[in-house]
Amino acid sequence: MVKKTSENSYDVVIVGSSLAGILAAQRLTRKGQKVLLLEASDQYGKTLATVNWQGLAVVGDVAALSAFPEDQAILEQWSEELNKQDFQLSFSLRPNEFVTDLQQELKPFLGFGDHAPEFYHCIDELLNGQRLGLVPVLSEVMTWLLEQIPHKQTLAEVSKIYTAGEGATMSLAGLQINSAKDFFCDQIFWLESPRTLLPLLPQAMISQKQRTRWTKRELWAKVGLDLFYKSAVLNSEQSMVLLGSHRDDAQPVIGQCWSGAELKAAGKVPAPEDEIVDVSNFPSSSAGGSDDPMQLAASETTESDGQLWRWQAYLSEDLADEPENVNEVLKRMRRMIKKQMPLEEAVERIVVWPASAGHFESKEGEWISALSPQLKLGHSSLRARQGLASEIIAAQKILESLELTPAPKRRGKKEAEHHSTLSGEAETPSLAPETTSDLTL
Repeated sequence: MVKKTSENSYDVVIVGSSLAGILAAQRLTRKGQKVLLLEASDQYGKTLATVNWQGLAVVGDVAALSAFPEDQAILEQWSEELNKQDFQLSFSLRPNEFVTDLQQELKPFLGFGDHAPEFYHCIDELLNGQRLGLVPVLSEVMTWLLEQIPHKQTLAEVSKIYTAGEGATMSLAGLQINSAKDFFCDQIFWLESPRTLLPLLPQAMISQKQRTRWTKRELWAKVGLDLFYKSAVLNSEQSMVLLGSHRDDAQPVIGQCWSGAELKAAGKVPAPEDEIVDVSNFPSSSAGGSDDPMQLAASETTESDGQLWRWQAYLSEDLADEPENVNEVLKRMRRMIKKQMPLEEAVERIVVWPASAGHFESKEGEWISALSPQLKLGHSSLRARQGLASEIIAAQKILESLELTPAPKRRGKKEAEHHSTLSGEAETPSLAPETTSDLTL
């Protein structure tokens, strides 16, 4: 049993260190809130995390560096916000040129009839968005933000959520991580998969309707296959959508090419100590590649003018936990890719990002879904889009839900749709804490 003290008490706990979580934690800290940022894996950043692989700065999610022209206002305001804090950030947008292997329309996909897959809005961002370039690289931006968050922890898995009272008077009291350490808090923002949260909640805390909604909601994992070539194999200005044939279950595979020159800044990116996923049962790399498909150390023979082709497919979250299902997706991806480029010349890297997308239900976008006044969901599956601008907006929505910043004024259609106004440095009102001072956990 742990008593509440100033050391174990926080105004806000953010579970999940996507850029939205990191940016929200940094902004809340600047506004005087005591914030705890928790990450279950060994690396902050989620799908936007950057690793040093083959001497290149590789961002986990291909969609992370895509944006629409109307996102420019959001990115400009974020850049201005950081510049005021003496961190210089600049960006550029340039069009993508996509080609398909079968020269067919992408919607509807083969095998789906008149119904596009539920992750179509994620693919749409890649197909219709533009390629986003950041200076400095995204990893440097997140490292700088993390330095300003004094209370944070990786390898921190939430094992319990504590409540006080019963029935209509039930309130949030705190949480436990790694079945060992307890914390009191006034608010929790859960940016991880909703399915990891539901088993931790008492039946009386959320309605059966809410529980059913999140249990049945379709979530998708991303299966990534990175192929590094020492020399160019295809036109680096093009990106590809492989639709395959009836043998490929109509699973579209998205590919984007990055030149070595575009990714030279990797020397400033630390390599994680552990692998992102357990790939002990995954197929080995192609001939000429490392025996370990998750090898992150830079190769001494890497040439900076090489090409990195990044391929991505989707798999239901329920299936992604089983290596044989991931193997099947990878087998299908390789069969489709090898018709376009030689696999035997590539060094491979496999990454699986669980529950990184979902079925989008709301026209306006929920962004933040309140399960209770003190417990709110902010998972990426709530969003109409998955890119960098989406992460910035989600961080803004976290502050708005705490009423720490006014809702943005909607002066035009695009601003209304994309919520482009970012948080300012307004005077910080106090949060109204629940009466938990006499509670013990």
